[in-house]
Amino acid sequence: GKPKPEALRALPPRDVTAVINLRTPKEMADTSKVAFDEAALVDSLGLDYIEIPLGGKDHPYTPAAVEAFASVLEEHTGPVLLHCASGGRASHLWAAYLVSHQGWSVTHAYDRGETIGIANPPFAKFLDIDLEVVAREP
Repeated sequence: GKPKPEALRALPPRDVTAVINLRTPKEMADTSKVAFDEAALVDSLGLDYIEIPLGGKDHPYTPAAVEAFASVLEEHTGPVLLHCASGGRASHLWAAYLVSHQGWSVTHAYDRGETIGIANPPFAKFLDIDLEVVAREP
């Protein structure tokens, strides 16, 4: 989910080199949800701050977003913090990266994603069932 200032301040001793924020500009402009300047705080800590906005029609989920994320990871050899507002987008992007850049199977990556925030979609929750991810060849 979204980090609080004290959580960000705890990153440098853990050797984190960058913070990747997936929230959209509209989300970041809502001061009732983001009550501090995250970019300025991260910069003051000596960390890189990267925005890869995801969500809505202006910032769709695309392979280009995965490529942007992969580029950041290539530039930062140390740990990074990847976050959005609740962890959903971050876990989906991480799982997609594992498939496209680390050679994981879709099933294995999705299983890993479930441990960090991918959840059954509302459809499955309405029916109180678990869904199985099945990849189709293009």
